Amino acid sequence: MKNYMLNIAKKSWAIALLIVCCLGSSQQSQAQDIHFSQFYNSPLNLNPAMTGLFNGNYRVTGNFRNQWFSVPVPYMTFSGSFDARLFPFKIENDILGGGIQFNYDEAGDSRLSTLNLNLSLSYMKRISKSFFMGVGVQAGYGQRRFRTDALTFDDQFNGDVFDPNITSQDLSNLNKTTISFFDMAVGLGFRYQKSRRTNLDYGVSLFHLTRPNQSFMGGDVRLGMKLTGFVNSSVKIHQQWDLMPHVLISLQENYREIVAGLSARFHLNSNIGREAAIYFGTSYRIQDAIIPRIGFNYQNMWTVEFSYDVNISKFVPATNNNGGFELGVIYIWNKVPELGVVKTCPIF
Repeated sequence: MKNYMLNIAKKSWAIALLIVCCLGSSQQSQAQDIHFSQFYNSPLNLNPAMTGLFNGNYRVTGNFRNQWFSVPVPYMTFSGSFDARLFPFKIENDILGGGIQFNYDEAGDSRLSTLNLNLSLSYMKRISKSFFMGVGVQAGYGQRRFRTDALTFDDQFNGDVFDPNITSQDLSNLNKTTISFFDMAVGLGFRYQKSRRTNLDYGVSLFHLTRPNQSFMGGDVRLGMKLTGFVNSSVKIHQQWDLMPHVLISLQENYREIVAGLSARFHLNSNIGREAAIYFGTSYRIQDAIIPRIGFNYQNMWTVEFSYDVNISKFVPATNNNGGFELGVIYIWNKVPELGVVKTCPIF
């Protein structure tokens, strides 16, 4: 049985690459869902199998993105999550993770917003000393809504001027301005951990399994399922330097997002308990943006990263090459194990 599992582990990298290549064969465009250039700093949005997969007991993440602020109405996205390794002192070899996540996105004159509140659960099995493989599931509540007070329509023109007191036929056809739905996702994840500074995470995930209805007009407009493959790695190349490559491919119906990048990390201090490092690099989102970034790690607890999308798409005339500012923050901490019961030897 052990040899069988090891064979699966050895083949998992090839399987993941095959899926990623298949994802890359479709039409190019941006995905429909919210997205972050720092996808590796938003693990529960990336793959539910990544829940609880970190060096620590508890993790808090926060991601903020302000996109196209040169356009009259910018896009704003926020995501926050908390996840933990469950029963870390009872499950010695494997990893059981649980987490909760909140997403909020707002865009346009109508303030079209999307809100998600999800719960995640994952289980990672140790296949060998350095290799884990596991699965994750995510389920939760979603809501979309918009406002009509800032919207204007052609049929509100009375022949001379715009008259806001005229009710547009487009608004009268609306069934509602708020919709709620249940959503689910599953993921398959792998980790190779050679050392503290050399590791490899990769996996595939499938979001929107329930294909929730997104229509505000009483019709049947389903949100397409999204298939995502990713690779995220850190490789020690010198006593003070690491290389950190990453790749994301996301496919949702006829839409595709591909991001590939590389960072270099310089360790200012490698002493245990005083670790400090800075890193810098760039990514490229195909046919959309160049993304320079800079980040800071402290004591293997804090990660803070700033990035900026320089838009190079066909939307340049409207954005003047301005894209999206993004901030990612991760905080990880450990719980000190409780002391066992101390029995004293009575003195006679």
